[in-house]
Amino acid sequence: MATLSVHAHAKLNLGLRVVGRRPDGYHLLQSTMVALDLADTLLFTVKGTRSVVHCEPECSIPPKDNLVLRALQAILSRARADVGIEVTLRKRIPLGAGLGGGSSDAAAALVGANCLLRLGLTDDELHALATKLGADVPFFLGPSPAWMEGIGDRLRPTPVQLPAVFLLLLPPRGCSTPEVYRLYDAQGHPWSAPSSPQATPTFDNDLYPAAATLYPELNGYRQLLAQDPHTTGIGLSGSGSCLFAAYPDRSLAETAKARLNGRTDANLLVAAPTPRGYNILK
Repeated sequence: MATLSVHAHAKLNLGLRVVGRRPDGYHLLQSTMVALDLADTLLFTVKGTRSVVHCEPECSIPPKDNLVLRALQAILSRARADVGIEVTLRKRIPLGAGLGGGSSDAAAALVGANCLLRLGLTDDELHALATKLGADVPFFLGPSPAWMEGIGDRLRPTPVQLPAVFLLLLPPRGCSTPEVYRLYDAQGHPWSAPSSPQATPTFDNDLYPAAATLYPELNGYRQLLAQDPHTTGIGLSGSGSCLFAAYPDRSLAETAKARLNGRTDANLLVAAPTPRGYNILK
C-alpha cells in the first residue's frame, strides 16, 4: 500500500501592512513571511475511491471548511484514475493563532498527493490550485522567507536578516480572522503606504489594534515578552493570537521561556526559521 509523510510548517508574519481593499472586500496586504520548524505531520495512504481526513488530536472541522480535504479533492480531479487518499493529520500548530496551520496543511496535501500519485503537476499548477484554496496557501509551496503582496497570491523570495529563533507565546484562545478584519475596518484605520521589503523587519502589524480590541489580554502578554532586554523585537503574527519575540541565540530564548513558565496561562514554544513551508519525509 502506497504511503507518504509530509511536514507542514507554521509561518510568522514579520510585520504586516494593510495597503488597500479590493472591490470584492478582500484586503490588500504586504508582509515578510517566514516558515518555522514548528510543524504538523500529514500521513498519506492511497485507499479506495473516497478521500478522508483524520485529525489527531481530534478536531471537528466541517468538510466545507476542511482545507486538507478541499486540497485533496482539487488535486485528485487532475488524477487519471478514480482514487482516494486517506490522511491522518497530526496537529501541533494551534488553530486561530495566525500561524497558518490550516493553510500549511492544505499546501502539504497538494504536495503529498502530487508526489504519492506521481501526477507530475508543475509548481505553477500547484500554485494555481493553492490560490483557490486560501490566501496563505501559496506561501507554503515556495522558499522562505518571502515577500507577500496582494491577498497572499503574489510572492517572491526576499533576503532578510532573520533572528536565530523566536519565542512563540500562544494564548489559550485564538483570534477570529474575519472578526479582526471587521474591527480593523470599523476602527477606521487609514491604509498604510505601500513599501518595499526590509532587510531588517520591524515587526509592525497594522492589525494589532483590532486584535487587541477583540482580545484585550494580548496587551498583557506583550508586556510580559517586552520585559526581557535580550529580545530584538516583538510582533503579532497575522491576525493573531500568537505573539512572538525574536532572539539572536536559542539559549536566550530558552531562558526567557523558563522565566515565563508559571507566570502566564499561555503556551510557550521556541521555533527557528526553516527554508520552506513543507518537507517530504523519506
